[in-house]
Amino acid sequence: MREIGYIFAGLMPMFHQERDFFRMQLINDEIDKDYVFVYSELAKKIKNKVFRELKNAKNKVGLDI
Repeated sequence: MREIGYIFAGLMPMFHQERDFFRMQLINDEIDKDYVFVYSELAKKIKNKVFRELKNAKNKVGLDI
């Protein structure tokens, strides 16, 4: 999925029926990292990973976002 521009976009432990939820997403718009607010240390790590994934996807696939 990464080859066509999908990125890791989040993790939600025990989200539904006591199962983890792993999210991959195709981003078509630019997202300003400064407007994404998180509070826990784990959430900060995930946020940074998501934005690294987005940057790598834009470079690899040549997305204009």
